[in-house]
Amino acid sequence: MIRWIFLSTCLFLGACKKKDEQPPVVEIESPSALSTFNYQDAIIVTASINDESNLDYVDLELLSGSLQLLQSKRFQVDGKNYNLSAGFDLDDIHYETGQYFIRVSAFDGTNDNSEYLEFSYQGVARQ
Repeated sequence: MIRWIFLSTCLFLGACKKKDEQPPVVEIESPSALSTFNYQDAIIVTASINDESNLDYVDLELLSGSLQLLQSKRFQVDGKNYNLSAGFDLDDIHYETGQYFIRVSAFDGTNDNSEYLEFSYQGVARQ
């Protein structure tokens, strides 16, 4: 009898658990879209990330114009809100002049969401 009550309670509590159906909200605050950066500049990215449940991690990525991953950083998060302030040094002479992207992604254990920001880059002059 006690075993049945325990089993019934476990099943009931598991069935009543609220599902997480909402992805995190990601908002890149800076830099401004379509900003221009030059070789040896540092890009500082600020973003706010929020979720109705706890966030697991936030990724910050530098992508080429064709969305190839060039650099990335991961931040472990314990909470519903996270204010990101981090960046990248543009000190690779192999980055060509053109359009690039910053992607900020968040994962809450069930859902993920990303926001992209496009910027221009002026690389080292080729001879």
